[in-house]
Amino acid sequence: MSKKIVLFTLQTFSTTGGIQKMTRTLAHSLFHISKQKNWDFKLWSVYDSRYELMDQYLPAANFIGFGRNKLKLGLKTIGTAAKSDIVILSHVNLAILGLIIKLINPKCKVWLVAHGIEVWRPLSFIRKTFLGHFCDKIICVSSFTKKQMIHWHKSDPDKCIVLNNAVDPFIKLPEAFSKPEYLLNRYSLTPANQVIFTLTRLASSEQYKGYEQVIKAVSRLKLKFPGITYSPGSTIRLRKHALKI
Repeated sequence: MSKKIVLFTLQTFSTTGGIQKMTRTLAHSLFHISKQKNWDFKLWSVYDSRYELMDQYLPAANFIGFGRNKLKLGLKTIGTAAKSDIVILSHVNLAILGLIIKLINPKCKVWLVAHGIEVWRPLSFIRKTFLGHFCDKIICVSSFTKKQMIHWHKSDPDKCIVLNNAVDPFIKLPEAFSKPEYLLNRYSLTPANQVIFTLTRLASSEQYKGYEQVIKAVSRLKLKFPGITYSPGSTIRLRKHALKI
């Protein structure tokens, strides 16, 4: 039996972050599963324009980018809600769409993808109402997030499933693992230095990412590995110098 599935997202292609990368991979997988099952699958993005699609993930025919046109999004949602079998929301900020869809078509299954900090805290009335009464399944990216959903929002454990993030199928794997001479010179390193590198936002509001814990761990590791170096790179701008502890 053919199914109509819509994956709603805030941004997927116009910016790069963990949620965006996860959503691209999820859309790519759902597109190929839908081809095999003869399902009708679409990816809808609130903020992306149709020109920002990366068509290696899915064809243009399966993508709608609303380019911030929320009126068009609302009208399209109302028109599609009555015909959809499954709607997947890639972020809890889309909860209002889930409420609208459920009110129009109670038989439609509405799922939410729960990532991290956006659900590891108290939520607004609308989001709590959606989670408590209208959300049919919660896809948690980790066991920790599942525990947080149960702790903070009293989510039904049977509704929560863990689907770990996968590696992007289009990521370019390195062919050589030698340390380039120009980087060794730039950061005053030698080939013998062991380098730990992390890439994340460096913000005081996001200390939960744990880079300060890595700094503490590296300081202990230096007793056994004197040449170890940690470079916490920023996704906004990579730091100019590796951090030597």
